[in-house]
Amino acid sequence: MRQRLLIIKALLHELQLLFFDEPYSGLDLESSEYLSRFLSSVEDKTMVTATHDFNTEIEKGQRVIIFNQGAIVFDEPWQDSIATFKDFYRWKVGQ
Repeated sequence: MRQRLLIIKALLHELQLLFFDEPYSGLDLESSEYLSRFLSSVEDKTMVTATHDFNTEIEKGQRVIIFNQGAIVFDEPWQDSIATFKDFYRWKVGQ
């Protein structure tokens, strides 16, 4: 509940750029889906999300950008990045 309130509070300001650090962390499924619908309805704002959960976040954005020690090591539209991640996962895990 507190996390949702903080996100809504951030959206009430006239900011054009919003940073979220793991916005779905600690939320149950219902709250996560509600937050997802709510954030998808927000227009005219740039939202940057730091996350470790690509399953939740990847289809919500326009680009996937991965940083490693402060440097961009991956930057592609999310539609293109899905195949790349699947190939990387198969190679890394050996499946």
